[in-house]
Amino acid sequence: MLNKLRKREQFVALNKTAVKIVTKGIVVQAKPNNLNFTRFGFTATKKLGNAVIRNRAKRRLRAIAQTVSKDINPIGYDFVFIARTHTLTREFTGLLKDAKYAVYTTLTNKN
Repeated sequence: MLNKLRKREQFVALNKTAVKIVTKGIVVQAKPNNLNFTRFGFTATKKLGNAVIRNRAKRRLRAIAQTVSKDINPIGYDFVFIARTHTLTREFTGLLKDAKYAVYTTLTNKN
């Protein structure tokens, strides 16, 4: 079970100061949260398509985050996974690679 960012204020605060890593399949924003657990947020803009398409993209992002959190186990960070056009068409393994790269890059480049 993932801890989730749910309120708009949390997303906005993260957007202003977070490290942003852009890959072909997703955009990942990350910031330390000074907590003993990691929180994830998921978003898809209306540019992506209608509600059915956006929800499908977010389901894929949640599955990716679940796998990444088990494999890498980042503690004390907030992550926002933002869907891109390729989120829907890219193979799951490719998306997983993108997410692991983004999370690992965030964790190794501590400011």
